[in-house]
Amino acid sequence: MPSTETCPAPSGVFETLAVINGKPRWPERHFARLLEGCRRLGIEAPPEAALSDALRTQAALPGAGVVKITVTRSASATASRAQWTVSAEPPRMRPAEWAREGVSIITCRTRWPIAPQYAGLKLLERSSQVQARQEWSAQCIAEGLMLDADGWLVSGTMTNVYAVIDDVVCTPALLRCGVAGTMRGALLAAWRSGGRAVVERDINPFELISAGEIFLSNAVVGVWPVRRVDERAYEVGAVAREATSWLQSQLS
Repeated sequence: MPSTETCPAPSGVFETLAVINGKPRWPERHFARLLEGCRRLGIEAPPEAALSDALRTQAALPGAGVVKITVTRSASATASRAQWTVSAEPPRMRPAEWAREGVSIITCRTRWPIAPQYAGLKLLERSSQVQARQEWSAQCIAEGLMLDADGWLVSGTMTNVYAVIDDVVCTPALLRCGVAGTMRGALLAAWRSGGRAVVERDINPFELISAGEIFLSNAVVGVWPVRRVDERAYEVGAVAREATSWLQSQLS
């Protein structure tokens, strides 16, 4: 029988946008997920025009590498009211060779709670991801894969995951839990418009053993090919290289 869990109502949602040449990347995708999060949580969404102005202002600040939008439920008597902030942060530095040569990752013991009502959203309550991230300290490990309470593959602690199985790009469907990343959405759209076989479905982690290649993505780091999962080695594959090249073409 599938696992069921009782999750307290989240206090809010957030978005993290990469800043490219002084401008936020794909704000429309982030806005769409943010608005959907507010709708599902019953929080009044921020005015989009004011949010856009604040986002552009923060992204244009010297040294801005990331802009974060946070929307929380107000503590006032009107529970649906929202409080929101937009703030710039310096670039989040990670080794450049991770994108070129691939990363080593582990499978985490911490499981992602199943909560279909919040699946796909980027919630402020992310204790399972934080706990999973604490499972390694070695600097050579870039990320950890997370399973849900029933043992299905969900994602990394901060990334979405893809496996090329029988020449098909497969990624978890994220109908029970997990974050539907904006980079994930952009890649899926690009692959489908280009005619590449891609499917969102349940993935048993044992399927990764026979995968031709594995890679990760998120809005800030871009695409990371995976060259090792636990003790199993993988080649950096053609699909990950194509995804990286496509992303670079969007910056020009």
